[in-house]
Amino acid sequence: MGKNRLVQFISAALFAPLFLPIAFIPVTLFPWHFGKTILFQALVEIILVLTVVLIVYFPEWQQRLAQRLAKWNWIDITVVAWLAVLTITALTGVNFDLSFWGNQSRANGVFAWLHFGVWYFLLTLFFTTRQEWRRLGLVAMGVGVLAVLSAWLQDYLPLAWRGNFGSRFSGIIGNSGFLASFLVAALGVVAIAGCASNRQCERRILLAVAAFFFITILLTASRGAAIGLGAGVVAAGIAALFLLPRGRPRTVAAIGIGGLVLIMVSVVFLARVESVRQRFPQLGFFVNFSTQSSTAQTRLMAWQSAWEGIKARPIQGWGWGNFEVIFQQYYNPQFLRFSFQETFWDKPHNFLIETATAAGLFGFLAYLGLYGALLAHALRPAQAPGTADVHREQYLQITLFGALIAYAVQNVFIFETSNSLMAFFFIAAFVATRTATKGFSAADDARLVSPGQRRVAWWQNAGLALLTCGLLVSLWKVHILPFRASGAMARADAGVTLSKVLLNGQQAVGWPTYLRYENAILFTKKFTEFEKEHSELTVADIARFGTIVTSTLEEAITRYPENPTYPLWAGEAYLSLGERVDARYLDDAERVLKRAETLAPRKQEILFLLSRLYLLKRDFPSAAAVQQRAIDVAPEIAVSHWFLALVQVASGQVPQALLTAQKAEELGFGFTTSHKLYLADLYVQQKNYGKVIEIYQGLLEAEPENLNWYIKLATAYAVAGNREKAQEVLRQGIQFYPPLKDLAKDFIKQYHLE
Repeated sequence: MGKNRLVQFISAALFAPLFLPIAFIPVTLFPWHFGKTILFQALVEIILVLTVVLIVYFPEWQQRLAQRLAKWNWIDITVVAWLAVLTITALTGVNFDLSFWGNQSRANGVFAWLHFGVWYFLLTLFFTTRQEWRRLGLVAMGVGVLAVLSAWLQDYLPLAWRGNFGSRFSGIIGNSGFLASFLVAALGVVAIAGCASNRQCERRILLAVAAFFFITILLTASRGAAIGLGAGVVAAGIAALFLLPRGRPRTVAAIGIGGLVLIMVSVVFLARVESVRQRFPQLGFFVNFSTQSSTAQTRLMAWQSAWEGIKARPIQGWGWGNFEVIFQQYYNPQFLRFSFQETFWDKPHNFLIETATAAGLFGFLAYLGLYGALLAHALRPAQAPGTADVHREQYLQITLFGALIAYAVQNVFIFETSNSLMAFFFIAAFVATRTATKGFSAADDARLVSPGQRRVAWWQNAGLALLTCGLLVSLWKVHILPFRASGAMARADAGVTLSKVLLNGQQAVGWPTYLRYENAILFTKKFTEFEKEHSELTVADIARFGTIVTSTLEEAITRYPENPTYPLWAGEAYLSLGERVDARYLDDAERVLKRAETLAPRKQEILFLLSRLYLLKRDFPSAAAVQQRAIDVAPEIAVSHWFLALVQVASGQVPQALLTAQKAEELGFGFTTSHKLYLADLYVQQKNYGKVIEIYQGLLEAEPENLNWYIKLATAYAVAGNREKAQEVLRQGIQFYPPLKDLAKDFIKQYHLE
């Protein structure tokens, strides 16, 4: 391949990551994140190797690299510092696999960050002119438009492509918060395309696109993004006052900023109109906000846990992606008040806090330095001689500054994803290039030596051969195998037959990838759910499952002893084995669950599993004692009292169990129909027919069309000796369903109600 074709190929390939936000890879688990991040990483590695080949074989590209390095700026320095700190803290953290490689649900480990950093430097190396950045900006903007259209038309997307966010806009990105985060950064991308264009018509179209993005962000109902937009508009207004001269330029800026303010105020006003909320129900998020809402309370509690983690490791941090360890070690038992789903957080939903917990003091300072460098260079005027349209450059500075402030503020309420990182590093590369080339001077290429291919020493060829071999190994071990393992886990998770679940689960856990530990947890979760739904599973089936996951989770416990997640799920697996295969596995379950309790002593879920373990061992005093500990850490949590009631029933203490169940109800435990029927049977055993009647009356009021409740309530009255009430309930049932009359006659004879 000749030099020109190689350069053209690399340049075209560098456009590909711009399409990340609209990529959807359905064959992997978490199709909105993982698969496309894997493809991005593989592509960047291929481009990097080809770039090395280009530099080695062609002297003019050696000069171009030398010129780029000579124009090193503070953005470059802080990007390198930030990535270096992330890498070091991954090595010194509590779980290297999770820190460096990341997981499937988030797909943003240090490895992914490093690839975005490489993409950033390649962009600044290959694209140095205004027109090149105009083309990049237009493509990126087009991708943003497609993402926005998918949000407006999300009801027409295939069901598997949509996120579970109801009326809130999420589109093909699959999450309303992630879409909003991407679009906030995309506003800066639109500014790049617009200010790099010399065509007034094109700039007007881009202005309309920016307004389209702005409105869509508000319709995602992401409050963090809305607050970020407000901060960005204010920041842009302040920048305009300092940068623009009096007269028409400042008037134009004032009109634009005033228009954005008007849009935001109008949205808030319209959100209060009932007819508008019926058409756009997501707007209700802006008028129903309360610090007492579950979202606000759980987020504040997660931040409190994060603060404890920061105090424990203020300098070195815990390693990127290890917030789940902090969350569990400093767990607030009040999370269970909201739901079991809220008892596991792997992100604090605040990027600044995430940075401080993960990368420590130096990582926090490196990130602030990166952002400070970006803001400073965004406000720096272009210095190229003869730069056309000074006011256009000033508008670019103002818009970039506002977009960066908006992005920083909204990151206080969310975390980074591959979509938003693409836009962020794109903007960073643009700002760095604009600074390095002093306003995109076209004179750089003219100083390169005449084209031509030089002779390369044997050791250079050998080095390129080794580099190519390393690339092939990386593609197989780091990208293809994890991609296949994720696909196998996705098939296991979707499996409806035992053979598919076991076969794919064995592949997902057994293949030698960095996803093994995560897949072992996911497979345990899937199989335990499958086991509950399929009681016909044999001992051999469950033993095969146990063989697949327990050794892997034991390995994870040994390698990363500070993470309670691994012993917790190992305990879940051993409980299944002990209950259905061999009771000796219960000793293993006790060993790992006690280890989990030592690491996270206030996490009720671990105590619930321990209590279940002792029930299986028929050690009722220990089961009750553990369950009481779960109550003691948060006495106001209703579900803990309910589980204690179940333990008391199992141990034969039915009267005490019924009192405990009443306590659970007083604390707000929501009894399901099956719960109520279970309690009714217990009250029948105690001959407490008043309570039985009370339960069936409640069921009948909730479901007046259910004939079963008429019969059961009439029976309860009859057994209690209240003939009149029994007959009255039967008459009501017959009025509702006349064929019940024949059954009622037999019922009357049986209970002597004549």
